[in-house]
Amino acid sequence: MADRHSGIVKRKHRFSTTMANLLVCAAALTVSWHALADERDDFLKYLNGPVYDGPIAEPKLRTAQDREFARNIRDGAAVNEVTFASHYILWTFDCGHNDNCMRVFALDAKTGNVYWLPAIVREVKITDDSTPTDFRSDSRLLVVNGRPDGQPRGRYRYLFENGKFRLLDKQVGG
Repeated sequence: MADRHSGIVKRKHRFSTTMANLLVCAAALTVSWHALADERDDFLKYLNGPVYDGPIAEPKLRTAQDREFARNIRDGAAVNEVTFASHYILWTFDCGHNDNCMRVFALDAKTGNVYWLPAIVREVKITDDSTPTDFRSDSRLLVVNGRPDGQPRGRYRYLFENGKFRLLDKQVGG
């Protein structure tokens, strides 16, 4: 009789442990879902109109920086598809020094003008749950994970307006 009773207790314990694990998973999924919804809403806040689908303009190499990185700019133009802020091609490329850094620019698909992120991003944060950049074809929001020009490592959110990347906010750490 005692053996049968202890088997019931073990099954009840296993059931409660399973239910507790399921509740923890459900709570984590709910929090993750809300975080994803908040991030999606952030991109929606900065919508920029319909996405341009015309021909990509020849890049204009106006500055010394443009000329220095002409090959990278042409590589970006060759994508032949708007990826950012309704009529820009957002392009990232590594610094070439094996120091885990990247440069970022937006190429205006209509005019060929090039606009640079005013920072070289070092210690690019690449983990299972993050990428170096996050952006949408119809939004002016750019999210960068890393260390822009000596700043603390973190997540930096830029708004692209009037041909400039303006820092909106940052979450440092991690």
